Amino acid sequence: MKFPCPHCGQRMEADADMIGMQFNCPNCSQPLTVPAIAVVAVAVPPRIPPVIPPVMVLAPSCVPDLAPSNPNAFRCAIATKDAAVTMSFDVMELVEEMKKVLEKRLLKKGIPVHWQASTDSAGLQLRLVSVDQGNQFLRWLIPFVAPAVLELEGQIAFTGKSPEPFHYIQRAHFGLFGGTPRSMLKICASRVAVKIAKDVLRVSAS
Repeated sequence: MKFPCPHCGQRMEADADMIGMQFNCPNCSQPLTVPAIAVVAVAVPPRIPPVIPPVMVLAPSCVPDLAPSNPNAFRCAIATKDAAVTMSFDVMELVEEMKKVLEKRLLKKGIPVHWQASTDSAGLQLRLVSVDQGNQFLRWLIPFVAPAVLELEGQIAFTGKSPEPFHYIQRAHFGLFGGTPRSMLKICASRVAVKIAKDVLRVSAS
């Protein structure tokens, strides 16, 4: 076994049958006794922080402002309150997909977009009516059965022009092995955003 000198800390070794024997330390010459129990250094494992499971945040009734107000931008808002939602992930993922496509399409035509929290005074008012992810297994077995469905309504209002309402029901039927709920609904969100962008451009040019 190994043990240190209590005077100078010199490490030494001794057999078990030498426990209790006295002798002088070869390093500092001080008298010492072979201890009955050797001092053993124990490695302390590093502290691992606890894993905190993710928490799903419920979607607010409207999309919050994400950028400073721009007086020259086309004001838009999406309301999700009271929507009939049947899906296994956060509906805000679909909202973000629609926003991204709308912004890209309109900005390409010279119309910057500003998202605001309230639909009041918004030039483009969107309201999510319903979302249904359908059944992936049934879609895989029988095409056109249990599609993913996204329903959206709203109106487009430019200054000096009458508001023009719209209502879209977008379905997605096909995907690899029936398509996952997330991929199918994001396809719906992207397609309906393209249609709405075309409506905005048409109304603005009329």
